[in-house]
Amino acid sequence: SNLITFTAIYSIQQHLIKNKANIRAHVKSEKVFKNSDYIIVAVPTNYDVKNKFFDTSILDQTIKEANSHNPNSKIIIKSTIPIGHTEYLRKKFKNNNIIFSPEFLREGSSLYDNFYPSRVIFGCAYKNIQGFVNILRRCIKKKNVPFLYIGSTEAESIKLFSNAYLAILAGQRIFYEQIWLNNLFHSSSSVFLRRATACISGRMT
Repeated sequence: SNLITFTAIYSIQQHLIKNKANIRAHVKSEKVFKNSDYIIVAVPTNYDVKNKFFDTSILDQTIKEANSHNPNSKIIIKSTIPIGHTEYLRKKFKNNNIIFSPEFLREGSSLYDNFYPSRVIFGCAYKNIQGFVNILRRCIKKKNVPFLYIGSTEAESIKLFSNAYLAILAGQRIFYEQIWLNNLFHSSSSVFLRRATACISGRMT
């Protein structure tokens, strides 16, 4: 109920208006990169079914441009990437300031999930991202949020495993809903309806 109330009152547009956010857009990326201490990269990395791999071409090009204009900035990747890709980019551009930090946002509640995250993960040591962490702590409304500092490969793995787990749960929910709907119209058994409803809500295994 808290989530429904929050999203109903606090849409992204309303939040930006109420808090008078200072947001500027530029056509030329070099203007943004040159004057930034932290560059957050959140671009599409769609899964290529044919090649069975994430298409990181847009991400790689963006980081290439950011690195060329401002190699001293912290480049923080939020896009979903294959395991080992952060280390690959560090070696390719000879820049250890490239950091992977997965986001765990649900569709329709991204603002809420940013303010009240279950955890915050960085694929680097705390000393390498301390300034950005301090900014996040001031923005997050939830208290005692765990901040984890691990290797980039571990951070990438956590993101992919989390996505896989949520996909399995979504598939199970659809499966049980189909069973429930099918029997709703073909059975008058109240026992079945109670069991099907319990399965859908997660109260029964």
